[in-house]
Order: sequence, then structure tokens, then C-alpha cells
Amino acid sequence: MTDFNNFEIAEELKKAVRDMGFSEPTQIQSQVIPAMLDGRDIVAQAPTGTGKTCAFALPIITNTPKDSKDVKTLILCPTRELVIQIANEFKKFLKYTENVRVCAVYGGQNIERQLANLRKKPQIIIATPGRALDHIERRTIKLHNIECVTLDEADEMLDMGFKPDIDKILNACPKYKQLAMFSATMPKPILEMIDTYSVDPVRIQATANAEKPKIEQIAIKCKEADKIPFITDILDINDYKRCICFCNTKKRVDELTEILCGFGYVAAGLHGDLKQSQRDKIMKRYRAGEINILVATDVVARGIDVSDIDAIFNFDPPIDEEFYVHRIGRTARAKKTGVAYTFYTKGQKHLIENFERITKTNMTKMDNMQASRDFGSKKLSNIFKIVDKNRENTKDFLLRELDKFNKENDTNYTPLDLLAVVIDGNSYMQMTESKGQKKKEVKEEQKVDSTRFFITFGEMDGANEKDVLNFVTSKANISADDIVDVKILEKFSFVEVKKGLEENILAMKDLRFNGRKINVEVAGSKAKSSSKSGKNFSKGTSSSKKTSSKKNTNSNKNISKSNKQTTKKKK
Repeated sequence: MTDFNNFEIAEELKKAVRDMGFSEPTQIQSQVIPAMLDGRDIVAQAPTGTGKTCAFALPIITNTPKDSKDVKTLILCPTRELVIQIANEFKKFLKYTENVRVCAVYGGQNIERQLANLRKKPQIIIATPGRALDHIERRTIKLHNIECVTLDEADEMLDMGFKPDIDKILNACPKYKQLAMFSATMPKPILEMIDTYSVDPVRIQATANAEKPKIEQIAIKCKEADKIPFITDILDINDYKRCICFCNTKKRVDELTEILCGFGYVAAGLHGDLKQSQRDKIMKRYRAGEINILVATDVVARGIDVSDIDAIFNFDPPIDEEFYVHRIGRTARAKKTGVAYTFYTKGQKHLIENFERITKTNMTKMDNMQASRDFGSKKLSNIFKIVDKNRENTKDFLLRELDKFNKENDTNYTPLDLLAVVIDGNSYMQMTESKGQKKKEVKEEQKVDSTRFFITFGEMDGANEKDVLNFVTSKANISADDIVDVKILEKFSFVEVKKGLEENILAMKDLRFNGRKINVEVAGSKAKSSSKSGKNFSKGTSSSKKTSSKKNTNSNKNISKSNKQTTKKKK
């Protein structure tokens, strides 16, 4: 099957499929669509991102009687995000089809609104098991004329404890109905459910190499405190437009989101404690490109279906290898490529081995030293790439980029140092190891008369020198003459003021600049405390930005309580 025109579906559906940019069906679609059109039971195992929604949507819509006022199809999903996602996909497929009505039913939505939608007599209902059972018991959803039940991500629903609800729902349906079950894995409970409820099902397994998402998998062995420097280096090197960072708990999501925002990244956290309206708003901004980094737990991430996610970060490796499959499946969708980074500590090596086994892939492995060298070298090489595109102003541009790099890392490299990197890549390690010896010289009078502050807004927030001066003078109640120097970088700024005005500047902490809460610290103050406490999330290594150990110390302590070794600055 090489074209959607070969399927026995209505012309209106074929036109909608073309509008959505689909031309050649995936392996799972080419096998599922004809079988479901014939009314056969389906058991399909396929990796996430292989086009499952389209595979069951087209035959369901085709087989739905347009004049019916009864529920004909019930689609069950593990999360409300996935319910909303599938409902939106159905609406796209129904763009040119009249008199086929779809209703989404899930927890967290206003019950009166759901009842109003159900009164419109939808033939297709997409729901979470708990809310579907609630409506069935209320008799606001009646299954006496149901013709098809589809279970999407069945393994996840069972893992979340929905099996009793699913059993009640299936037992409430007529004996003779079509059952389509889709699952990334086939554990024993799924096999038992197939034996109980399916009749001679067509078994489909999309495991061919051509069907597997093209995901580069990288495992980085590191200390807990080194994760922040590495993730920020990777983000800066690759300039990803959209990525997801997974954590194992809601608390970790909140803390990591705060840290990334403190670094100037546009990040937002997503977990089950948020109201549905908040989650919808975050996802809308994420899809629109207004948020670059989504920090999420596994529970809500199952409903994230965005086709152009560049990278996945497993900040915390999942304990269950099946969650790993679902996490990395968020990237490389619709036959695109992607990359997944997994940070793991010494005692988590067995998890990496499990991930390799279940994905049948040898992950690229790095340790602290290799990651420091590779990420650091790439970061410096980015300067040369940018310079190469600006040959007309190479000298000025190079000096400006080098100055920015020095400010971000508290170093004092010269153009000769960069030339050494070009001649001998190994010299980068010598440069990073000597960071502590190459501090920028400060004039003697400035050491005595001024204090330098680090503030978490910069060019990314629309700030220029005039904006910073006006903001600081008005909010700190000082005059322009009190400001010795202002340095604006991409994600943060440095403001130097006369001695004696420290309290005025620190009072600006938690104020907002262009709508974003800012942090204010004395430049250099956190570096000392981090080397003493050993509890910071971003405790430095040779690859780390030393600014990363100067920010968000309070929230960092919460995440890295278990890491109590003392870290000394490299000299």
C-alpha cells in the first residue's frame, strides 16, 4: 500500500488527509486500516510516533453511520492530554465530513460542559476510563448500540491502575463488537485482556527498522550536581527550538523549571498538580514555540504529541524501562529524526543496560570527563562557526563573542587561546583547567569602590543598556551616577554600582522585568558557598559554567541533598 487513495475510505477523508500533509501510509497504518475497515479485532504493537491515531481514526470515521444518534465508538486513553490530542486529530480528519460528531470526556473538565456536549448525540466518544465509567453509571453515556471500542496505549492504562474500570466498561458493551487495542509493549496483563475480550484478532507488530523512529540515544554518566552544567551546555551548543526534560517527581519538575528559568531559558513545568486550564495554556504556548523547554513528569507527558521536538532529556532516568520507550518516543515523530540524552549516576548503570535491551540499541556513552571535553569544545567551536558567517566584521565580532564567553565562565581567554584550540583541540582541556588562574583583572579603584551584581535578565528578555539603567535606578532608588558599569549578555546581565548601595540592589530580587521574575545576587558570592556546602544542584566541574553555581542555590539544595561531597574549585 503506497498511497492513501488505495484505501476504501470516502473522498472527503482522502482530501483531509492530503491537507494534513500525509502522502504515504506508515507500516502500522497500511496494516491496521484495511483490517479495521473489514471489522476485524486488532491487537497492534508499535513504537510511539508511528501514526497510530490515523490508523484507527480513518476506519472508525468511515464505519460510523452519519444518521445515527447513538454512541458507536468509544476510544479509551490513559490521560486527558491524550484524549484532547486525539479529539483534535479527529476534528482535522472530519474537516470535510458532515454529520459525524466527536466528544472528548475527561476528568478536570466542567461536568456541565461535558453533559451539554453529550446531549448533541456524538457517535464517537474519546475518554479517560474513570470519567467514561462515571458517565456510564450516570447513564449519560449509553453503550447498548456500541460497535467499536479502541484502547490506545493500553499498557499505560493498566500501569495506571485502570484495569478494573476497563473491565467494567467492556462488560457493559454488547458481546459482539469490534475491539482495537494499541500498545507499545505487550506485558502479561495485556495478553490476558486480549484472550478475554478479543475474537480472532489480527496481530500487528511494527518493528521493522524502517518503522522505528530515528532517535540518537546518548547516555551521560555524571554526578547529580553536574547535570545542570551539562544540560545547559547541550542546550547552548545545539540551540534546540523545542525539547522536553523529564523528571521523576513533581517536586523535581518545579525545582528544575525554576533553575532553567533563572538561567534565562524559556521553560515551563507540567505535572498532575496543575489545573487543566493551566496545562492547556502551557501546551498551547509550547506548540506555538513560545516555550522552548517543557519540564514534565511521565503522567502528563503521554499526551504530548508535537511533531517537531528536537531533543529529549531524561534528567532523571525512569525506573521502568517501558517509560523510557514512551519518553524518547516524543521526538523523531512523523519520520523525522531526534536525539535523547539520559543522565545517570554510578549506581544506575543497570538502567542504561535495560534501556538498551528494550530498544535493541547500543547507546552512545559518555562520562564526566568526556562530556566536559566534548561539550566544552563544541561550545567554543560555535564561536568560530558564527565568526565564519560574519567575515566582514570578523575581528570585532570575535572579540565580542570571546568577551561574552569570558563573562559567562569567569575566564579571561585571549584570541591566542582560541587559536591554540584551532591548532590543537586538546588545548581546550588546558584552558578549562586554568579557568581559576585567568580571572579578569579589575582596576584597583573598582575593587575598593564598587560591587558587581548578577541579574537574571538579558537580551533574550528584550533588555538594552537604557532599559537596564532605567530599571535599576527606578527600582533600587539610586541615581545613574551610582552605576559604574552595565554589561548585558543574552540571558543575564552584570550591573556594577558604588559601594554602600548593596542593599538597594538586592532589594530588586523577585521583581519582574518584562513580566518575568528576576533573581539578583552579588557576582561571585555563590561560587564560594557552593564549594563549601556540596549540596548545590549545579556544583561545578571543568565543563560547568561557573555562573551556574551562582544561581538558584536555595532550590538546588532541595534537589541534591544526597550529594554531600565537598567540591573544590579547579586551579
